[in-house]
Amino acid sequence: MLKKIKLAILALLWTSSGVWAQSMPQISLGVDYSDQYDMVIDPRYANVLTDNTAFGFEIAFGSKEFRLAGTWAGLFNCRHLVKVTGEYLSQNTNFIFDQIVLPLWDEQSAFGISYSLLNHGYGITSYNFGLYEVQARDENLTPRTFLTPQYTIFRDVSGSSVYGGFVGVTLQPWLYTRLTSSVYYDDVLYHNDFESKPNRQGVGAGVCLEQILHPRFLLSIEASDRKLYRQCGVKASWLIPIPTCAKLELALKGERVAGSLVNPEENRVGIMLTYRWNLPDYNPNYLMSKTIEETALIATTKPVIRMPQVFATRDEHREYLP
Repeated sequence: MLKKIKLAILALLWTSSGVWAQSMPQISLGVDYSDQYDMVIDPRYANVLTDNTAFGFEIAFGSKEFRLAGTWAGLFNCRHLVKVTGEYLSQNTNFIFDQIVLPLWDEQSAFGISYSLLNHGYGITSYNFGLYEVQARDENLTPRTFLTPQYTIFRDVSGSSVYGGFVGVTLQPWLYTRLTSSVYYDDVLYHNDFESKPNRQGVGAGVCLEQILHPRFLLSIEASDRKLYRQCGVKASWLIPIPTCAKLELALKGERVAGSLVNPEENRVGIMLTYRWNLPDYNPNYLMSKTIEETALIATTKPVIRMPQVFATRDEHREYLP
């Protein structure tokens, strides 16, 4: 799966139209704290490739989580936005086997592609479509035998195959407000051999509100209720005044993941500092309208798919000895 992700991204990079553009780099450094996965350091980098394409990647790491992700974005004829995301996620999760808690590392790879038809002005500003696939690894563990009473426990960590897609629209009813609503279809297939499979499939929905409360203050609120999970989050961003023709942003964020996952519920808070420089059309404030280069660059910071947890579950069977 990871090989397919690399080949798809490389193919898009080589076939991108446009001419090489002036560098417009953006670097970010975030620190998150999760009640399940402890502290996670989250550095990110993004830059334009040509006058209408950009690429960004993320390397997040901690004592119980490692994430490697990249997103390519291309804007064609000012109206057609294409994004491709590849992600690798590994987490140390507590699995309970026969009332014994066993912390194990498990991993999954994800791939997503999306297309947006952009409109200029107010009202409906884009129509959005996307598809994704997630593959979580199976882990075979050594069976354990007990003498009193005599039985053997066969233990596995079962991964999953997740397929899905979404359709949605983005609305801009006013100058400083943007609202994105999406309908999702998710199909989760676990690889259990012993226990019943907690498979899920069906339709869900999500919404994201971006509101400029002040020229230098942006508030983002999002919530989703899907067959995969229920998720809500809030992010407050502030542009710090600096004398150079660059942008320095400080963001505070919080997120909760609960609901349909077989994994435990998770609460996460964090802080992120972002610096972007070498801007061709400098404006010190938040703007809903962007240049072609900025549109492609910012699109790489919003990946098609970013899974909050590895979709794996316990799978065990007890067999009594004669």
